[in-house]
Amino acid sequence: MAHPHYSWRQFGLGIVSPAILVLLLFVLALFGVVTPMVETSITDRKKEMIRELTVAAWGILSECGRQEQSGELSREQAQQLALTEIRHLRYGSEGKDYFWITDLRSVMVMHPYRAELDGKDVSGYRDATGEPVFVKFVSIARTQGEGYASYQWQWKDDPERVEPKLSFVKLYAPWGWIIGTGVYLDDVRAETRRLTGRLTRLSLAIAAALAMLLFVIGRQSYDIERRRRQAEHDLRESEARYRLLVESASEGILLLADQRVLFCNKPALALLGMDEVSCRDRPVLELLARGHPGSAALIEWLENGRGAARFDALMLGKGNKAVPVALAVSAVSVGGKTGLLVSIREYPKVAGVETPPPFGTLLALIDASGTEEFLKDDGRNLPLLIGQIRDAGTLEDIQRICATASSSVRLLLAAGARAGHITAFLSALCDAAMIRLIAMAGRDLGPAPVPYAFLALGSTGRREQTLATDQDNALIYADPTPETKAACEAYFQTLSSRVCDGLQTAGYAYCRGDVMARNPKWCRPLSQWRRLFDDWIDNSTSEALQAVNIVFDFRHVAGDESLSEELRRHVLRDIGAHETFFFNLAHSTLEFKPPIGFFGKIVVESGGSHPETFDIKSGLVPIVNFARVYALRHAVPAMGTLDRINLLSAAGVLQPASAAELVTAFEMLSTWRLRHQAVQLAIGQHPDNHVNPAELTEIEQAALRKIFEQIGVFQSRIRLDFTRSL
Repeated sequence: MAHPHYSWRQFGLGIVSPAILVLLLFVLALFGVVTPMVETSITDRKKEMIRELTVAAWGILSECGRQEQSGELSREQAQQLALTEIRHLRYGSEGKDYFWITDLRSVMVMHPYRAELDGKDVSGYRDATGEPVFVKFVSIARTQGEGYASYQWQWKDDPERVEPKLSFVKLYAPWGWIIGTGVYLDDVRAETRRLTGRLTRLSLAIAAALAMLLFVIGRQSYDIERRRRQAEHDLRESEARYRLLVESASEGILLLADQRVLFCNKPALALLGMDEVSCRDRPVLELLARGHPGSAALIEWLENGRGAARFDALMLGKGNKAVPVALAVSAVSVGGKTGLLVSIREYPKVAGVETPPPFGTLLALIDASGTEEFLKDDGRNLPLLIGQIRDAGTLEDIQRICATASSSVRLLLAAGARAGHITAFLSALCDAAMIRLIAMAGRDLGPAPVPYAFLALGSTGRREQTLATDQDNALIYADPTPETKAACEAYFQTLSSRVCDGLQTAGYAYCRGDVMARNPKWCRPLSQWRRLFDDWIDNSTSEALQAVNIVFDFRHVAGDESLSEELRRHVLRDIGAHETFFFNLAHSTLEFKPPIGFFGKIVVESGGSHPETFDIKSGLVPIVNFARVYALRHAVPAMGTLDRINLLSAAGVLQPASAAELVTAFEMLSTWRLRHQAVQLAIGQHPDNHVNPAELTEIEQAALRKIFEQIGVFQSRIRLDFTRSL
């Protein structure tokens, strides 16, 4: 199913556009409806104001008229008094708005700013539009007594400026006078503009705030919607993958909730001899043979366990026949509740293997606690082959037992064991052979003159041995006195040769570089080992760096462990301050390039003895080297590549995501490498590391290309962290 494409354009059309439309409608309503309404309201308020003012000024005429009627004043006196008071009346923000008086003959009685009009007939005066202004006033006074009139008139006291004006006139009938005042419409527009300006600034502020709020809400809504769509998409894909996985899986699969079966696929139904109806809702404990240790362990885990786990168990198959199986159990979410997914694998039948090893017990025992701890057991829980080697009486017995290792690896691969567990098992098998050979040699040679320690080096030292690994080992012994020096050298040289020759016979080839304890260079007293490591660190020649990549991964196998621990403390204590050493080690590490071309294509050999293949070890070596150089730099004592990566992550040197990528890459490459070698041995070929990409599925090839790209990224980090320091 394609990944959903959800763009800002889609989001804008669906969510943002309506919000923007609402904002536009708000602005249009503000300026298209509210502003005209406000202007009308201001005009009405102005009209009401000039009416009230005119009525108030008319009250002066009325009062003077009353005094005339009462005989207090003559008409002339009363009129003169009224004119005097009204002439000086002013109002408005500038105090320049005024009142004027005409009579019913259109004669100007009084005008405060146009004194030249006083006593003159103004009936012929027309404004800029040709309107006879005073005739209009007389008409309103005669017909209505009072009213409004609009016209063009001089701007207050500025005769050069003419502006539209709206006046209110009112008739004082006893004298036949018409009093009026007006408001310039420009004042109305100016006030409207001021209000509109304030509204504009306010609306812009609101719009900006709304825009910001819309952006924040929109962004959050977009992310929520995108995640929702992605979740829906992932859910649909996971449902499709899950259904496809369950239906097409070759192994049996049970889906449990509350320890009862919710779903059982066809291979599981065939194994159990049931149909879907009879299997569904059945307690899983009814499907297990009671009394088996693995079944008991599974029952205990179902009650108290957390995370994923593996178990050996006996399931009741057809006719209630007990079937030995390997179970992989992991937690899943079922309808919002925690359920269990149980993968069921019957032990595969491999030619030449009569009794399958107890996989669950084996995987639990292969822990990085040390080989001797691994072998300290009463024999009941030891992996079959290792227990047999421990009890072997002759070299031929060891050879015969080690020859079956490839069959065990094929069984482990078929059972879904992790590559790290398988390589640890193979390393433990080699350790067991080495320990047994040391014991057999010591029985013939007698007690050692001084304490000693036998070391595993290289991939065996890291517990990463495969089916195509030669032997890398060394021996440390306590510093002898001058008198015992020759005897010590002779004893340990003989012991080492016996062990290395025995390993060769048992199927562990001699090291092509002769890095073995039988070589006097790798069999020496502790003081000489200290000086040798110091020399490698101080003088990082190409030969020294080549040795570092093998010998620095040393691990104690047998003998006095205090000697190997003393050497390790010496190395880690002195190495941190040698920047030149890390500079050179980083350069040597970068020489290993994963086989990937410029355009991400896997590079295969075009000829030679392995045409159309690539060396899968060349993909593993950069990861091993990466972990080693950082482990040495940060004094991490672990030997295994995965242990080093996990400890570096815990120490904050690697980000958890980067560490997870390295672990996944290392496990996948190791699995493909082991699978390739196991197939070669099954068809009678000598195991190697040359893999034909055609052996991998398309998904595995895509994963391989991605891994090689990631390795390039991690090598770039080495280059950045170490090679720029000098």
